[in-house]
Amino acid sequence: MKMGRILTIVLFHVALFCSAGNVKGVITNSEGKPMPYATVSILDKKITTTTNLSGEFCFANIPSGQYRLGVS
Repeated sequence: MKMGRILTIVLFHVALFCSAGNVKGVITNSEGKPMPYATVSILDKKITTTTNLSGEFCFANIPSGQYRLGVS
């Protein structure tokens, strides 16, 4: 299956940890396996990054606040 299709049909888990202006987390599928190369966006800021092989992502120097994340 293509990654885009997988992400539309499986549940994903985003664990967010905010400290010192960073937003970090791990994207996993419904089986708890990491999702490498997934695109993660802070929707309100239109900032995007890609997960690494372990499904981890990080946004640095993000001001405090509440944000909506998108994954594709």
